[in-house]
Amino acid sequence: MTAAGVVFGTSITSITLSKFGDKLPLLMNKDGTRSAPATIAYAVLIPGLAGILFRKYNRGISDGLIIGGLAAGALAAIQVYAPAPTKAALGFGNAYQPVRALGASPSYAGATRNNMYASVAPFGKNSNW
Repeated sequence: MTAAGVVFGTSITSITLSKFGDKLPLLMNKDGTRSAPATIAYAVLIPGLAGILFRKYNRGISDGLIIGGLAAGALAAIQVYAPAPTKAALGFGNAYQPVRALGASPSYAGATRNNMYASVAPFGKNSNW
């Protein structure tokens, strides 16, 4: 139920900002772009208020709404205010760079078996799984 609340919080925020964004106070700048601080505030407030209102019906969904709002606000703040190296380290780069989750990376082809990236078999004897 908590996970459903997180997803619902993200969805309700997205729908609210797309349908009523031009009517929400302080959201739009004079040049027609969205205000970063207001976007972060609405990302926290919309699911947070929904979570408070939904609390008497289902505590799990309510908690998910609040947690999802906090996470969305944190992610929005990172995207806007974090320095470029921090964004890159957290995976907020502009280009998609796929990462091989299983098996050896070509750059680790000659690595030793003690290296966690060296095992070709994901569930082998020396695997970190």
